[in-house]
Amino acid sequence: MVDAQDCPTLIDFPQMMSTSHANAEWYFDRDVQCVREFFKKRFGYESELFPKFSDIE
Repeated sequence: MVDAQDCPTLIDFPQMMSTSHANAEWYFDRDVQCVREFFKKRFGYESELFPKFSDIE
């Protein structure tokens, strides 16, 4: 999904967990890195911008 300011929102329901979970940041970082690696390997694309756990509201 993309909002009115063109900011994407990704929802992965099968692996969704509370941001207050003890390992939430570790899982978040792992999943973001997996998506980044996929695009780098498949398309040769590596974005300088990517979500960080601290960005979550």
